[in-house]
Amino acid sequence: MLVPGVLYHIYNRGNNRERLFREAENYRYFLERYSHYLADHIDTYAYCLMPTHFHFLVSVKDSSTPTHPAAGNLTPWKKGFVISLSAMTKASISVTIVLAAFLIKFKRKPVTQSDHLLRLIVYIYGNPVKAGLCTDFAGWMFSSYGVLIRDETTSLQREEVLGWFNGQLEFIAFHQAYFKEVYPTDNKNFKSLQDF
Repeated sequence: MLVPGVLYHIYNRGNNRERLFREAENYRYFLERYSHYLADHIDTYAYCLMPTHFHFLVSVKDSSTPTHPAAGNLTPWKKGFVISLSAMTKASISVTIVLAAFLIKFKRKPVTQSDHLLRLIVYIYGNPVKAGLCTDFAGWMFSSYGVLIRDETTSLQREEVLGWFNGQLEFIAFHQAYFKEVYPTDNKNFKSLQDF
């Protein structure tokens, strides 16, 4: 159970490291559905969708209930996940893997310390760089890093996240400095999901 107002790192992998998202359209469609069905129920601070796993930094914000036949008697934020994931059946054959990962076996950790929070955000955005999918944080289009550093309309909690880093320039500088220090170019020291 997620307590409203508490920040949580929600994450997991597909079964046997299977791909959750197979093509760009799957990522985009999922993010569209996520935003549509969950914006009223969850504040999202950071996310990164990877081919085989995902990360979200969120807090539950209310107890209102979305309506959809697939939602059943789940808590409001889980109903939103069910709705958004059931909409993926037309977009991806891996929907059952994603559904299981989000609703049945997803992992969560409350984030209670500010220094941990900043390191966690860098960790989330560092995943595609570590995996060799891009060469810098802004290069992966399926994370919220690029949204945070650009002036565009978003449902992300941009001002709050940038405030944790004392502004946009510090946000960028912190990511670059911390990533180079903790995750050298060989990436052998990149921490596992369980470390965060």
